[in-house]
Amino acid sequence: MRLQIIQLEPYDDVISARDQLAFVKAERVLLILPRQGGILQRKLDLLLLQREAARRGVRLALISADPCVIAHARELNISVFRSLRESQRKKWRKPHSQVFLARQERAEQPLDA
Repeated sequence: MRLQIIQLEPYDDVISARDQLAFVKAERVLLILPRQGGILQRKLDLLLLQREAARRGVRLALISADPCVIAHARELNISVFRSLRESQRKKWRKPHSQVFLARQERAEQPLDA
C-alpha cells in the first residue's frame, strides 16, 4: 500500500489539515503533528479528520506524543505512533466501518433543554 506523509505545522488547524487530505493520492496517510502547538487536541477535530479520510477512501494514522491526542485517537480507532519507524513496523488499526450516523440513529434531544 502506498503511504503519503503530511507534516503539520504549529500554526495548522483542523481546517488546513482537512484541506491537505484533498491532495492525497495514496491509500494511507500519516499526519505528523508538531511537538509544540497543541493542534488537534479536541476529539471533534480528530473525528472531522477521520470522516474526511473515510470520504476520500484513505486510512488515517497520526504521529504524536501528546497524551490528549493519543487518548482521543484511540477512542476513535485511529492509529497513533510515536515515530515514523514505528508506523512502518506496527500494524495500523482498521477504521470504524461507520463513521457517519444516519439521521434516524441520532439521539432525540428535547429543544427546551
